[in-house]
Amino acid sequence: MGQPAIAGQPESVGELIASWIATMAPSEWSRFMLDSWKNAAWSTPLKAVDRDHLIRFHQHLKIAKGGQKQQPRPNGPRTIQAKVLQAARVLRWAHRRGLIKVMPDLPTLEKPPRHPKDYNRSQLQEIFGTLPKSPEPILRFILETGCRPSEACKMGWEEVDLNANLCVIDRHKVVKRTGEPRTIALSPAARDILEKIPHREGHVFLNRLKQPFKPGGLRSTLRRSTKKKFSRVYSLRHTRAQSILDNGGTLEDVAAILGNSVNTASVYAKIRGERARRVAATLPSPLQPTPAADSPLCRRQHDPITMEIMKSREKEAPAGQAGALEACIAYHGLKNSTSTPTGSRAGPGCWCCSGRPGRPSSIRSASPCPGRPNTRASTRAGPGCRCCRSRWWQSALQVPGQRPRPSVPRPI
Repeated sequence: MGQPAIAGQPESVGELIASWIATMAPSEWSRFMLDSWKNAAWSTPLKAVDRDHLIRFHQHLKIAKGGQKQQPRPNGPRTIQAKVLQAARVLRWAHRRGLIKVMPDLPTLEKPPRHPKDYNRSQLQEIFGTLPKSPEPILRFILETGCRPSEACKMGWEEVDLNANLCVIDRHKVVKRTGEPRTIALSPAARDILEKIPHREGHVFLNRLKQPFKPGGLRSTLRRSTKKKFSRVYSLRHTRAQSILDNGGTLEDVAAILGNSVNTASVYAKIRGERARRVAATLPSPLQPTPAADSPLCRRQHDPITMEIMKSREKEAPAGQAGALEACIAYHGLKNSTSTPTGSRAGPGCWCCSGRPGRPSSIRSASPCPGRPNTRASTRAGPGCRCCRSRWWQSALQVPGQRPRPSVPRPI
């Protein structure tokens, strides 16, 4: 219940909370989050609110116990975070109106752990093995389509099109933000669930009293049937999203099925479950030596003509390692290089493939470019020279039987 407004300016934290509630009309959850602050600092004058006020309140919450009176327990990180942020919200409101002189500093809050919210296969079997008959179809429908529990509870037969395998719902959670109806695509299993429902008027899913289900009722039913082991109906929606990703789907697929944006759908992109096991099955042991590359050719992304030259050089070479070295030398125009070690095969270990800038001084041409006699030593005649580069590319990458390539300067 809300408290009456305080006449005049509030003088204490308790009067400030009552004034904020009367002015802002917050939700019951917001009022509940303020109870700890109200009990701890009710009589504290607003003049005594300094920069360390929220830090002291945070330390109080870490020591105090919450929960039911019969079973008090320490406040969890998520509860502490919610209560401190709610108190900061009221103080920020008071500071904008000049009721307090300084805005207290926000303490460093412990980040609450984010546990997986989806059910695995054994948990799903346990849930649906103990469910009563009436709520089983709607819970299976939520699991198969990934719709929100509120959408399944409000869905009527006039919004279902079995011929098109679609459900178009006008009343949904984000209709005020998007302005568009929610479209639910029916999988074969979801279509079978709807076809087995005998009535075809009013709400689709009805309880044993022939009344529409409510999300809170589904949560209570799930908790009773599993003996308080499982209670989150919304986790069925998370399970559908994870199954899409585990079967090779993308975030765009998850967003389309669940009716979210791609940014919101990224919450479901957790590497765990089947995907984590598949990745772990392909990982080699760190104690084993690194396996050799499948192809000894250069790993750089060459154009098709260059790749044909390198492959032909590889076939003609007597040994794989020497062939890869010759192919790499041919690609980079180092035909006269005799100082390149034979162990520097094409790939990550090759100086010309590892992305290191520059060229060794031993492979530069001894004479400057004829067209630029005053060039520096770093631009000698050859592939490294700007004015010779186009002619070198035209000659080095020429394939027999093809027309000469255009003389376009390209990086070496």
